[in-house]
Amino acid sequence: MGSALPSLDGSKGVRFHTSIPEDGCIHLLIYNLGRQMPENVIQEELETLDISVQGVLHVRSRCRDQETSKAHALTPHFFVSVVQGP
Repeated sequence: MGSALPSLDGSKGVRFHTSIPEDGCIHLLIYNLGRQMPENVIQEELETLDISVQGVLHVRSRCRDQETSKAHALTPHFFVSVVQGP
């Protein structure tokens, strides 16, 4: 079975940004994985690469003109926290 995630080398429009805060976790912002990608698929795929994932969060839009009673729409982007290690 092939990878459920597109290549992260940018060849398919996927980009990412990282930051390393003092808590020792690496926080990734992964762009353009798709609005239908389940968070658990991302976590499982990264763990098959021996990356220890603390959490995955699907980013939601924050439109200013959107009614506050409605849920914000999902974007194709995800925040991922991984444990810093070897």
